[in-house]
Amino acid sequence: SRKAKVVMNDILEKADFRYVIMSYSNESRMRPEAIADIFSAHGKYSCFTQEHPRYRAAKAANSPAFVTEYLHVLKKKV
Repeated sequence: SRKAKVVMNDILEKADFRYVIMSYSNESRMRPEAIADIFSAHGKYSCFTQEHPRYRAAKAANSPAFVTEYLHVLKKKV
């Protein structure tokens, strides 16, 4: 969503940290490519992925069996 991108950019701009690490799944609001674009604008960006079985409180016929977890890593510009 547009608002999420604006807020994420604002957080990274104001963050007083050398490194920012964020875990985010493919079931979340923002696409991984959007996060990569925002993080990259603030320094050196890396991304690691891990697929794991999806937690299901109630089994839905259409729900995927696996979730992809993204670990977004930013080393901020000094």
